[in-house]
Amino acid sequence: MLILYNPPSSARRKPVMPLSLLALGGLLEGRHDYTIVDGNLDLHALDTLDRLVRDGADMLGVTVMPGPQLADAVPVCRELKNRHPQLKISWGGYFPTQHYDVSLNSGYVDYVVRGHGEVVFQSLIDKLSSG
Repeated sequence: MLILYNPPSSARRKPVMPLSLLALGGLLEGRHDYTIVDGNLDLHALDTLDRLVRDGADMLGVTVMPGPQLADAVPVCRELKNRHPQLKISWGGYFPTQHYDVSLNSGYVDYVVRGHGEVVFQSLIDKLSSG
């Protein structure tokens, strides 16, 4: 199963879901098991993500923008990778696209999805289908 994680986008945790994440969910619908965890709405997102991995999720896709999302994504992904080394973590969004090497050399990000739109979604679906 794939988890799509949207880290909190502001300190006030306004419910803002990126359209790209919703579009990816739409493309996965009926093709792969997935769930979306929104850090803006789930105040215990790390616990939720940990439970989902213990229940069999093997890939985590995270959208990462600079600011609050990055500040949340780093410790959450680091902790999940420490707890579950087999978990494949993929980052997408502005920060990893602009800081590709930094993201991949972090020790807790396995893949960086670069680009926008249909090409990015098809790339992730291809990875899921081949592995």
